Amino acid sequence: MAKITMSVIKKVQDYIDNNANNFKYLEELAHGITSTIHNELKEFNVLSRIFINLPYKSLPKANKKAVDALTNSLNVSSKIRRNTQILSLVGSSGLQPEWNDRANSQGHVGIPLISTEFIDGIPMMARLLGELGIDIEGIYEVKAGITANVIEEEQGLFYVDDAHTKTDKKGRLIIAAQDFVKSSNVKTVFGLGGNIRENNYFTFIIFNNQLLPEEETKLTLLLTSAIADAFEPYVKKGRIFKK
Repeated sequence: MAKITMSVIKKVQDYIDNNANNFKYLEELAHGITSTIHNELKEFNVLSRIFINLPYKSLPKANKKAVDALTNSLNVSSKIRRNTQILSLVGSSGLQPEWNDRANSQGHVGIPLISTEFIDGIPMMARLLGELGIDIEGIYEVKAGITANVIEEEQGLFYVDDAHTKTDKKGRLIIAAQDFVKSSNVKTVFGLGGNIRENNYFTFIIFNNQLLPEEETKLTLLLTSAIADAFEPYVKKGRIFKK
């Protein structure tokens, strides 16, 4: 039977404690975190990903190109400004080889946080953020993007018991990418979010092919502060991506 235990949490915590200062760029640390939790949960983990929000102007060229392609395809490129916040993939580990390099992501390299209306209409990860309780406000402001609702009663816990059937208040499937859900037999999806520093947050989403009880997934909340604290020096120095 699938289990998330304190032993698993300790393994991830130990990885963060032992490696937080070993890298030049945040993406290297983030990949190590996703790889560790994927390996520790390998019995049932399909994919684990970490995102942080960053202004468009600070993204490397490859990320800007991916964001531009997405916004052009959705006819909203005119709404992107230098300070528009982009939810940016910084770490990815999973069952498929291509899932172990963030640069290989199809459609989720960077998600522009333009408005709640816009986010409501784009792929799976944006819908997950909405369910997590993250507010998307403002189009052109420096502080546009993730705001105060990240840490609520559950400290930013996101939980979907069954990705095949769980719907939001409007009756829409929360995990919109049902091709991915079916092909990988994704069942429970959960995650956490936390504040790194002013106006910067992370989101850690974990996709699994077994049903996991919510109480068990809440153990991962113990990692929130460790991840935020480990990311803070990298964000402060602007060392996010290898160019």
